Amino acid sequence: MTRPATGAVVTGGGGGIGRALARRLAAGGARVVVNDIDAAAAEAVAAEIGGRAVPADVATRDGVTSLVAAARDHLGEIDLYCSNAGVAAAGDEDGAAAEADWQRSWDINVMAHVRAAEQLLPGWLARGDGRLVVTDFLSRLSNPESSISIMAADGSPALASAATAYQSSSVFALSSAPFRVQSSGER
Repeated sequence: MTRPATGAVVTGGGGGIGRALARRLAAGGARVVVNDIDAAAAEAVAAEIGGRAVPADVATRDGVTSLVAAARDHLGEIDLYCSNAGVAAAGDEDGAAAEADWQRSWDINVMAHVRAAEQLLPGWLARGDGRLVVTDFLSRLSNPESSISIMAADGSPALASAATAYQSSSVFALSSAPFRVQSSGER
């Protein structure tokens, strides 16, 4: 970051990476809105860091819209939106995920980011500032305890859904010009 964020939102902030993000941002002086579908978890982290809890389901358009509206009411401007909420399609005892599980995974791991960008990008373009940070669910694939099980015909792991998410993100990145889009691997 070239300058510290003064107003930040962290989705999935009730635990794990989201909690760590919220803590770090608050320690750096940001005012933080902590979002999680688990209201008690969001409230606990918000109380810990002196932030504001805004429980909402970011898998839905209404959830993202209500989160952004509540965050703007509290923060004024949202300088940084950490789109961190994510899930894996759970599957049954054989590892097969139902279509509803895949849809929920898609809505949280991909569409939540797109919906946040739809809400935030126009204002950021108008003022010339704002950052959307996505905790890419590809990182979750490296953890077998929380990853989506996809196997190719030969039994090797396949990353078809991850590739689809990457392609969707790339399309969004191209459509968000004139912002410079930087991946985590760039220096």
